[in-house]
Parts: sequence; C-alpha cells; structure tokens
Amino acid sequence: MANKPENLKPFKKGEDPRRYKRKGGEVSITTLIKKKLKELPPNQKKTFLELTIDKILHKALVEGDSKMLQLIWAYVDGQPTQKVEQKFEKPFPIEIKVLPPKKVEELEKNKKEALPDVRENVQNN
Repeated sequence: MANKPENLKPFKKGEDPRRYKRKGGEVSITTLIKKKLKELPPNQKKTFLELTIDKILHKALVEGDSKMLQLIWAYVDGQPTQKVEQKFEKPFPIEIKVLPPKKVEELEKNKKEALPDVRENVQNN
C-alpha cells in the first residue's frame, strides 16, 4: 500500500515533484523572441521591435486593416468592459443569523457532528 507510514516521507528541500520546473538550459520561445526583438537587423538603424511596430501601424493606418486597428486599440486601452444587469421581479431578503458563543464552541469541538445541527437550526428558523 502506498499510504503506509514507512512510505510517507517529506520531500527533500527544493524537490517537489508536483511542481513543473524547466530543466537547466531550456529557454522558452517567448524569451527567445523578446531577445531577438531587441537586436538590430543588419544594415538597419531600428531594432526588430521598432520595425515590427512600424509595420503594424502601417498595416492598420495606411492600408486600412480594421482587424489590425482593433488589435492595436486592445493593446493600448485594453478590451472594453461589458456591464451586466440583473433584474429581479421582487426583492428577496437576505437573513444572517449569529450563533451564540456556546454553539460556536460546540462547533469547534466537534465539527463533523455539529454541522448537521446548524443546518437543521437554520432551516427550521
């Protein structure tokens, strides 16, 4: 059985198999792209990032690409928030009951057995 006391040992410090960690030397594609965007292409005065921004703006504003314009707008201002309204036919009351200190102590002492009693009291009152 897996749950025998001799099998239950804490993880060594810094070794938790539940956490995914990149192996040493692995680099994400995002990191590589960000690094490359900072570089100057051969025979250019602007970085790849600056050239990319110029191309995006040209496509949106000069060529009139509406999807590119929406993309720019989303990055600059963020997506617009949508308001959701909920209407109820009639107001409904919200009732809050405060338990007496003795009942709270009882709950703390024996949570499993006392919880059904609390639900019963709330439903009956």
